[in-house]
Amino acid sequence: MSDLRATVEMAATSGRWELTMVGIIVASLLLLLAFVALTRSIDGTPAAGWGRLAWSTALVGVTIGIAYHAIYSSLRRGTEVIGADVLDGVALIGDGLFAAWAITLFGAAALFYGLAMAASRSYPAWLGWVTVAGGIIGLVAGFSHAFAGAGSASRLLFAISAGVFSLVILYVGVLLLRRSSTLVAVSASET
Repeated sequence: MSDLRATVEMAATSGRWELTMVGIIVASLLLLLAFVALTRSIDGTPAAGWGRLAWSTALVGVTIGIAYHAIYSSLRRGTEVIGADVLDGVALIGDGLFAAWAITLFGAAALFYGLAMAASRSYPAWLGWVTVAGGIIGLVAGFSHAFAGAGSASRLLFAISAGVFSLVILYVGVLLLRRSSTLVAVSASET
């Protein structure tokens, strides 16, 4: 439980801990909007089923991530009131939520969105396969964390998976913005 103790010490000395956790929660909610746009862009294609499965998994993953960050946002206040045994319990719950978050959002959702993008023909196939690879890495990271505990290998794999999926979502956003501006320009020229 030394990782939790280090986190608790950091939370106790940081004046911005709660703000950081709230920022992550708000970013997670904004991520849901990106997933809605991605899912809608795949609707009507042969990959629509994969897109709906990915949306459902992403919704569960974001919910788990919000719960995880909400628990950790209260650590700073909790250090004065709870004892070491309770902190150990919070650490176990946090580890479980983190593993579930990694498995669902950065593993399964990324994998399903990757398959959807690769099969949809709305996106470059390479983008879908990169997302699939990131999802597989996320699954390995999550299961590694769940069964072996927090270690440098699972953290590195999680960082790679989260980074890949975040970059893919940003790139998809750029593609969707370009697509929408093209549609606006075409409809304006038709009137």
